[in-house]
Amino acid sequence: MTTFREVVKEVPSIADAFEPGLRALHARDRARILAPEPRRLRGSVDLDEALRVDRPGENRWDYIIGLSAGEAERAIFVEVHPASTSDVATMLRKLQWLKEWLRGEGAALRALRDSRPYRWVASGKVVIRPGTPQARRLASSGLAFPVRELEL
Repeated sequence: MTTFREVVKEVPSIADAFEPGLRALHARDRARILAPEPRRLRGSVDLDEALRVDRPGENRWDYIIGLSAGEAERAIFVEVHPASTSDVATMLRKLQWLKEWLRGEGAALRALRDSRPYRWVASGKVVIRPGTPQARRLASSGLAFPVRELEL
């Protein structure tokens, strides 16, 4: 079985960004992630920071979190961002950037993607109403509807 840590180490641009648990997350963002079973956490990467120099000005995604899922290990991709209707377009650009990165440089991580790999954690109130055009665009993109706290 290939571990989350081993796969991260295979990606040169983020190989040095691996941290145990949720240590790669900024403290304010870490507080939004609930891990009732902390032993499931396999590590984390601050993707935004790791790629800041090589990819300035791009809509980089924030974090990758590794989790155990039975015998396997999985990766989820978490973005902490304001959650209003005007932020949906930005989030979809960020998601497109992430998907392109996963097709290229981050391809080793694709095999570890969870069944719902792309998560949006609101940095404040969620001001997107279900049923709106923006909510429908999110649903069709594969990006989970934003939550105030993400339970792993």
